[in-house]
Order: sequence, then C-alpha cells, then structure tokens
Amino acid sequence: MPEPVAMFETLKSFVNTWECDENNHLNVQFYFERFDDADRHFRLQAGLGGGLIGRRLSRHVRYHRECYVGGLQVVRSAAYESGADFIVIVHVLYDVGAGSISATALDRYQLLKSVPDNLADVLPLAPQAETLAARPRSFVGPLPALDVTAQSLLESGGLASHYGSAKPAQCDALGHLDSRSIIAMMSNAAAHVWQAAPMTRAWLDENGFGRVAVEMRVTFGAPIVAGTLTRVITKWASAERTTFTFRHHLIDAGTGTCLAIVDNAALVMDLETRKAVPLSDSHRRAILELSGTGPG
Repeated sequence: MPEPVAMFETLKSFVNTWECDENNHLNVQFYFERFDDADRHFRLQAGLGGGLIGRRLSRHVRYHRECYVGGLQVVRSAAYESGADFIVIVHVLYDVGAGSISATALDRYQLLKSVPDNLADVLPLAPQAETLAARPRSFVGPLPALDVTAQSLLESGGLASHYGSAKPAQCDALGHLDSRSIIAMMSNAAAHVWQAAPMTRAWLDENGFGRVAVEMRVTFGAPIVAGTLTRVITKWASAERTTFTFRHHLIDAGTGTCLAIVDNAALVMDLETRKAVPLSDSHRRAILELSGTGPG
C-alpha cells in the first residue's frame, strides 16, 4: 500500500481587526469563509472536478482554540472518508505562531461517480491527529431532515430569532448565498436565542462573560438565490454541565420551507480567564424547559 500523500496546503490568511467580534476573537462566519476558499483550492489541486462531486450536503466545524487579531493562519486539507455515494473532505486551520490546531471542518459531498476503494492512490489522507481533532462530538447522528415548515416549528415552541435576505454581495459566482453569510445570520440570531434562556446581554456584561460557539453542523438544502427573504427559527435542544445546544432553521420567508439547518453547541466563557463557565441550575433548567425536555 502506498504511503499517504501529505495534506495539501489550501489557504494562508491573517486575522484582521474587522473580522473580530465583541469577544475580541475571530467571528465564526470568517472561519466558514476560510474553509470555503480552502475547499475550492483542495478540489482544484486534487482534480475533483469533471462531474465527480455533486452538491455539498453538510459542513461540520469544531472550534478548538480562539483566533486573535494579527494571527497568521494556514489551512491544510485532505480526504477524511468516502462511501458509495459520498466523500468527506477535512480542512484543518492552524495557528502558524503556536503551531496548534485552531479549528477543523468536515465537508460532506454527494458523489456523482464512485472513487477507488484505496483513496491513498488518488487523494491525500489526513494524519491520525488531524482526523481525531475533526471527529464530531456534539452532533454525531444522521443529518436532520429539511422537511419542516415555519408553521410547524413555531407551533412546537420555536423562536423567531432573525429576519434577513440573501443579498447579491453575499452570493458566490453562481449567485447562491455563501456559507459565511448563512453563519453570519446564525451568529446574529444566537444573541436573541441566548436572551431567551435567559442568559441575557445584561447578565453577560455584569459578570464579564461572553457567548462562544464550540461546534457547528450545517445541513444544506437547495441553493439560496439572491433576493430570497429569509427568517431564522430556533429551537433549544439540550443542556449539559457547561455546553448546551440549539438548532437554527433557515426559512424561506415567502414559502415557509426550510433551506438549511445549523446545529450549534455553545458555552459561556469568562472573558478574563478565557475559560468555560459551568451553567447554573436555573439556566440549565430554563434551557431544558424551553427545549421541552424539562419540567415546566
């Protein structure tokens, strides 16, 4: 069996001031922008064109360490796994100065043609450390179905958390809303979701805490074209000792159909120590009640 080819270098970047949020670290939407560019470069370098790959089905991101202003970044990409009708590509974002992994992404694609059983003959394979770093933790089951409607979500306790639209400047070369802009909508929606927990902005500010995402999974539906009016409806899912999860549904405001689903695992962070803050019993109880799994 041949030795695996080294991971392809697919991106070099830099953390700009204007890309950072109220927590003084890189906002989640810009991780997705970097992974989008890395994904395009990987498919070019690997020769994954010619009708081999279909649409992207999902992207699963884990945020391992914060990225700060001025940080130098590099992304390396490789094959993660494949089956009869799918292939998963892993992208690993490194902090150049620290030499550590900042974030990972798993892009799952539909396969239009089969690939050889031994991917090492065709594509670079990720080393074990990178494979383990990218392995999903909070969202490990099958991708959620997109056959939900705005009405059914609201009737079952969903929260209307964002209203927006797909603007031409947010769309790719094909005129479809890019993943950075989808995540930007979810980032804005999340603040309203936290407010209902109630982990309010006033409570966060009073205690010197911040909102932090640690893992996301995006399930993509039909392409979202420029001009589409959107709304986000969010449902709480679970609450553990420090982390909690909720699910955003990106809805076509005109038709009420679901265009994408974003599962989000988050935690409260102490902005001074940069450490996770355990959930209080009252906050955990509130989240479970909102999710419909607790007393209430």
